[in-house]
Amino acid sequence: MKMFLQTSWPLADNREFVVRRFPFVIGRRTDSDCRLPWPFVSRRHCQFTRTGDQVLVQDLDSFNGTFVNGKRASSPLPVRDGDELRLGPCVFRVSMLDRSGEFAAAGPGLVVTEALAARPSHADNESSTNSKGCALLRPKASLSKN
Repeated sequence: MKMFLQTSWPLADNREFVVRRFPFVIGRRTDSDCRLPWPFVSRRHCQFTRTGDQVLVQDLDSFNGTFVNGKRASSPLPVRDGDELRLGPCVFRVSMLDRSGEFAAAGPGLVVTEALAARPSHADNESSTNSKGCALLRPKASLSKN
């Protein structure tokens, strides 16, 4: 199972990414599975885990909080397709990707590029689905010659 997170937050890059393995930590620290260098994101902000076909998110005592559809994730909360995930003031839309790895949820005009990431110490957990981690998305280059 893969999960796609997309935001329209106007700061920096990292507006879209794919969670490919669990547990998965988002934070400012360089050893996070997906590093978001935004000032309102804590060093270890939140963690995604998977139990069967269910994905859960839990806030890791961040300063600005982690919320699913407006509910604070102080204990693990389920994350489903179409949910709104908020890290401080930044809102992400959640899309679950199918088992075949098809990236239809990203919509037209986006391609996947693998992020460069060393596996952090917590990633040796047996529930990890693969070693790829976070895949960042970038707009496709225009094919027209204007």
